[in-house]
Amino acid sequence: MIHTRTPPRPEPLATPRRPARALSSETRDVAAEEEPPKTAAETPEPATSGI
Repeated sequence: MIHTRTPPRPEPLATPRRPARALSSETRDVAAEEEPPKTAAETPEPATSGI
């Protein structure tokens, strides 16, 4: 079995240093006041009536 050299991997893309979408200070304040969304584990299950 003949082993061939694997081609070199392409360079990883440079990650941008700043976010793609800059938030205004007003938007940032609103986002800070909002509660983070609850996960399924934190959300209580709906109560079922025993009727």
